[in-house]
Amino acid sequence: ERTVSLGGTELTVAQVVSRNIFPEGSFTSLFVVSDATFRRIAPEFLAFRYYGYRVPDWARAAGVSEKIRDHIPEGQAQYILRESPSWYRLQRFTYRLIFFVCGFMSLVFFAAAGSFLYFRFYTDLQLERAKFRALQRIGLSDDEVRRTASVQLGVLFFVPYVVAAVHTAFALYTLQGFVGTSLTRYVITVLACALAAQLLYFAVLRSRYLRGLLQAPARAA
Repeated sequence: ERTVSLGGTELTVAQVVSRNIFPEGSFTSLFVVSDATFRRIAPEFLAFRYYGYRVPDWARAAGVSEKIRDHIPEGQAQYILRESPSWYRLQRFTYRLIFFVCGFMSLVFFAAAGSFLYFRFYTDLQLERAKFRALQRIGLSDDEVRRTASVQLGVLFFVPYVVAAVHTAFALYTLQGFVGTSLTRYVITVLACALAAQLLYFAVLRSRYLRGLLQAPARAA
């Protein structure tokens, strides 16, 4: 059983609530005790009174919370306002900014990788064509050439993607522990968009590559 020490009194934790009860940042830790226990340990702590309100559709109540904040005099320490809408809006902006930056960087790296693969395939096209022509002379059909070349292209295209996806999953697991919220939906969206772009680029490059690979060599006049 887990125990905590409050005001010199050892207490046993009966239940842990995982959901957020108060706005983020209000308390680093929160313990609910009986009235008798509270009267016993209260002299060891500073006393504050907390008023909480359940607001329907609170995510859209940022304007109301700002009006309430405007009525609190500046420089006083008697009242502290903690409200979810502003915190939610800040976190949403932060996550959207992270999503945009990561998406833009992914697009840049994807374009760079695509350009490298494009240059790599067409630089070695003559050598690969000669190799497959030699294999065709010993019985390799055009369909087998297409399958073999497609497997080679697929390995170069999708093995890095799978490695990146696995690395992202581990990084996501660590990052969610720091930010305290789920980023799975954003990461899945980015990975799905990257996969769709990868499949489209693979289909286009594969078509052109196979056309060049199976093209008959020009005959000398």
